[in-house]
Amino acid sequence: MEAMGMDVDEMPGWFSSGVVVGRIPHSANYFVIGTTDHESGKIFYLDHDDFIEEPIAEDAEALIAALLADPAQFLYDRGCYTRYSDGTTDRQWIPKQYLNEASS
Repeated sequence: MEAMGMDVDEMPGWFSSGVVVGRIPHSANYFVIGTTDHESGKIFYLDHDDFIEEPIAEDAEALIAALLADPAQFLYDRGCYTRYSDGTTDRQWIPKQYLNEASS
């Protein structure tokens, strides 16, 4: 993050003491669990493009609930990293809706 111009000394406590538990593939964006007294167990999203100090979920259970409630929106809210293409053209498709019981 320092290489991208962030001043680490000005970051919130969870930035340096949190535990990374996941990331968006092929990005520098991470899911971090806070470990300090005030932030313990809260889930933060370390996004180098749009840094937000507040947690995205109060705990792991809430994070999973948000993901399961609307997977397409969850992915979109994280920065729209999930995209599909036909492999031939430059067109891309971004998931808008997840259909759990869609028929084929």
